[in-house]
Amino acid sequence: MSEAIYFSFFAFALLASIAYALLILIYYKGWRNLTSIIPAKHNYKTKISVIVPARNEENHIKNCIEGVLQQDYPKILFELIIVDDHSTDHTFSIASQYENDKCKVIQCKATQHTIAYKKQAIQEAIEIASGELIVTTDADCRMNKSWLSSIATLYEKEKPKMIVGPVCFSEENTYFEKMQSLEFISLIGSTGSSLFYKKPLMCNGANLAYERKTFLEVNGFEAHKNIATGDDMLLMLHINKAFPNSIAYLKSYEAVVYTHAKKSLQLFWEQRKRWVSKSKYYNDVYVILISLLVYANNFIPLASLFFSFAYPKLIFVFLVTFSFKSMVDYFFLREISLFFKKDDLMKLFIPVQLSYLLYVAVIGFVSNFGSYKWKDRKY
Repeated sequence: MSEAIYFSFFAFALLASIAYALLILIYYKGWRNLTSIIPAKHNYKTKISVIVPARNEENHIKNCIEGVLQQDYPKILFELIIVDDHSTDHTFSIASQYENDKCKVIQCKATQHTIAYKKQAIQEAIEIASGELIVTTDADCRMNKSWLSSIATLYEKEKPKMIVGPVCFSEENTYFEKMQSLEFISLIGSTGSSLFYKKPLMCNGANLAYERKTFLEVNGFEAHKNIATGDDMLLMLHINKAFPNSIAYLKSYEAVVYTHAKKSLQLFWEQRKRWVSKSKYYNDVYVILISLLVYANNFIPLASLFFSFAYPKLIFVFLVTFSFKSMVDYFFLREISLFFKKDDLMKLFIPVQLSYLLYVAVIGFVSNFGSYKWKDRKY
């Protein structure tokens, strides 16, 4: 490697590191400046429809239903709609045991001609929903009792078109699960920080709320009905395009929705391939640029380390870029972990940082090719 090529690569790597560091520091400020929402506990007016699409969730659906029905939000102001998505286990029969005037249980009518089963399930639930605010979560989730109260408090205060809520893992037992948990809260932190600046970056359908009328005004999932995933992210970008500056982040510990880390590397891999596979459909310049910046700051240190075996001086590029990234990431992630009361996970910071280099570089490439499995279906 010539000196000219080396210094050009080093200059590019350094500029990318500086840009990334500035971004994370801006995100840190954004997270700190987000207004914390405390549930009002009284005088609510908003009718809420909670929608839970479920497929083969016989081990989780009971806890999810009971978690929703035990909310401290006025019972007269919310309903629960469970949509069974062609389950092949006992999900439907278990959910049906809870059916009453507050809990509707329906079966999705989607046929084999669609690939967007989850979107179809949510669409069918919205068609019969009576709430002005749609709240979605997943069948394997549980939530605090003031979850809906927190959402309604923010909604009635600011009237956003969409509310993005916090999600984190719980009951992490193995090191692999704990590493996933730490990585996941970094994504949630970036989500909230970006929305402070009214620049939606990510969201999660496990804790998402939007106006029913807004959903109808943007024609729901019609713009991306032939894409299997994206009932959350693609809808968010669609709403943001139609109604700029109308999406809010709900920073409230009472509003946290809990889910589970994947038990095995294979399940984790399939999940992340699914998440990243929809990125090729993004048309938001901000989201694309941030994604490229994050990818570059994981790929460059990894490539530098790998090629340093042939070109030893590249180890210096690795040390500089990895150190830059790690310092600002630690600064930011420490703040987010404190909010989620998971600061004990910070002891895994270095292993997560190192594994993240390989994970991001590989998943960002392979997820745009091939197939993945989701809910016993292959896409």
